[in-house]
Amino acid sequence: MRITLLEEEYETVRVGNLEILNKNIYSPDIAVEYDGNCYFDFIGVKVISELLEGQDTKFRVPTDDDFEYLYNLGSRWVEQGEVGNNLAGRFFGKKANIATMDDLKNCIFLPATGYCDPLAALVSQNNTAYYWSSTCYNSSSRYVQCFNNNLVYSWNYYHKGDGFSVRCVRDAYGS
Repeated sequence: MRITLLEEEYETVRVGNLEILNKNIYSPDIAVEYDGNCYFDFIGVKVISELLEGQDTKFRVPTDDDFEYLYNLGSRWVEQGEVGNNLAGRFFGKKANIATMDDLKNCIFLPATGYCDPLAALVSQNNTAYYWSSTCYNSSSRYVQCFNNNLVYSWNYYHKGDGFSVRCVRDAYGS
């Protein structure tokens, strides 16, 4: 399915009971942009959440439970260029072990885009992925989903100035 979200065009992929955008949210007006990826700080992800609430699409910033659900379906790390991917990253879904960029097999690929520190320096690109969760830990931090070639984990993150990627989801109907 093709949709317009926050003035950008996206395709969606169904993975289990979630429908997921095929690429990270792109909104350079409220984020730092490097090589076509936007890195949102703590306030930026809050703005994205509020903007999404004002649209009829029901897309949202994923919860920590959404990320855990994806991980439990299955995942596989691939190095840069291994299956037609521009960056290293991880496939999530029941057939993650055989998915490629040309044939996702109802899986989603999340690239290891790294993160952007408060000085606007790109860190860990092609090595580790950092994705914002909408789940708050407390009033000053929220959970971040992280993964690399060895680990997939979630942790409460409090450095509000660091910028991470956002990949939106919505509940799939008929699941």
